[in-house]
Formats: sequence, C-alpha cells, structure tokens
Amino acid sequence: MASKQYRTLFGMIVFPTRLIKLSAWALILAGVLVTFVNLIFTPQILAIEDFAQSAASMAWAWRLGLASLTGILLVISAFGILALFEKKQPGTLRGLLLFVILIIGNILLVAHEWNQWLFVRDLAIHFPETLNQLEDLESFSLFDLSAAIGTLGFFLSWLITAILLLWGRAVNKWTGILIIAGIIASPFLAAIFSYVVAAIISSTLLGIGWILLGRSTLQLANALTIR
Repeated sequence: MASKQYRTLFGMIVFPTRLIKLSAWALILAGVLVTFVNLIFTPQILAIEDFAQSAASMAWAWRLGLASLTGILLVISAFGILALFEKKQPGTLRGLLLFVILIIGNILLVAHEWNQWLFVRDLAIHFPETLNQLEDLESFSLFDLSAAIGTLGFFLSWLITAILLLWGRAVNKWTGILIIAGIIASPFLAAIFSYVVAAIISSTLLGIGWILLGRSTLQLANALTIR
C-alpha cells in the first residue's frame, strides 16, 4: 500500500509525500536557475559601470526577478530537506534548527531580491542620481544594511544547513561540499579571476549542490510513495 504521509519533527507534523516531492523539484529548479542567472545576466549587469544604469537595465530586471523566484523555490525546498535530514536523524532539535534557519534565511533572500528587483530598479529609473549617491556613500548606510541582512542571512543559513546535513550523514559528502564551496568560494576566486568569473563558478558549484540535494530528496519521496 502506498504511503501518502511522512511524520517529522518529533512526530508532531505530518508532511504529504507530494509536498516532499514538490520540495525536491523546487530545489532542482533553483539549482538550474542560480546557474543560468549568473551565467547569462550577471556579466551583462557588471559590464555597466554606472550603478543606476545597471539597475535600470533589462538584465537587472531579469536577474533579480529570477533570483526572487529562486528564493521562493528555496523556501518550498525546506520541507523536503527536513524530511531528508530526519530520515537519518529522527526526532532531534537539530532538525528543527535546520528547518527554521532554512525558512528564515531563504525568506530574507526573497525580501532582498524583491527589494532590488522592484524598489531599487524603480529608483534607478526615476531618480538615478539619488541611487548613485546612496551607492557611493563612504559610511555604512541603512541601504547597505538592508542588503547585508538579506545576503548574510541567506549565506549563513545554507552554510549551517550543509554542515548539519554532512554531520547527520543525510547526504553524500560531495553534495555538502559543493554547497559549502558555492557559498564561500566567490571572494577567494575573485582574488584569482575577475568578479564575473568568480560569480559564475561559485554559483555553478552551488547550483550543482542544490540539484544533487534535490535528487536525494526526490529519491526519498519516491521511496515513501512506493513503500
């Protein structure tokens, strides 16, 4: 008889297997999107030296729009990742921690990308000089703080998630290593290559890690369905 549900978080919450499967495909698509976006649109954006002109461009609109979609897909993926972790480490506080930081970190990413996609682009179109003045401030501004909260929250959440998954042996080591490398590699690669090349390589590593993690989650969902 096919299993339709998966009990997790100390047996208190029941996930339909369809939700786990949806989470898996969301993560796989997020991996494809993060690679595609940084391969196609990031070089176009960085080629424009003036920040306001860059933010007003169609490349910016596409990149940030797809990045916002990626963030939404990652929020959905948290349910499947939790199920995958609890298969190996059932009923632990680490599973709850993993789930909470994934939700918070990815929601912060969505908020940041959404703000960049809509508000910053609108400001670039209608008040380009004001936007450039904000960007060129020598002091750390609230404009900088909003970006720092979104990006740091996202990076830390996935760094901790990858470490927890490796510690719990919920994934093979290469999946975790690729995710960690994708998160931390960019500044080191930028010291060797251009920022564009560094962004492409690091996002590709991260994307492959997400795809592999999504595949593992999909295998779990399929196993639960046919049990």
